[in-house]
Amino acid sequence: MCHRKLWFDKYTQCGHLVFTSSQDIDCGQTFCFNSTAHPATCVAPNCQCRRFFTQPERLISREVTTISSDLPFHTKLNFSSFLQSVAAVHTPSNPPVLGM
Repeated sequence: MCHRKLWFDKYTQCGHLVFTSSQDIDCGQTFCFNSTAHPATCVAPNCQCRRFFTQPERLISREVTTISSDLPFHTKLNFSSFLQSVAAVHTPSNPPVLGM
């Protein structure tokens, strides 16, 4: 089946992935509607070929050692102190309460 390759930059300090580019990969099969090998004569309503891409390949094109620019400015300024405060407050005996 045809699929896509998706490339991302990974920001190692915050873990964000930022999409940078994509590429469609042709499977070369005649029963795949998205393939260039799909016959031009195979058309609706009789075409029963697959019309969807399979799961994409997610690839890291580069790792960036800073914090993602997608984070709000105040979060970037306080990111390391935030991590320290979370580590200090939320220990295994005192886990964070979700949904509050």
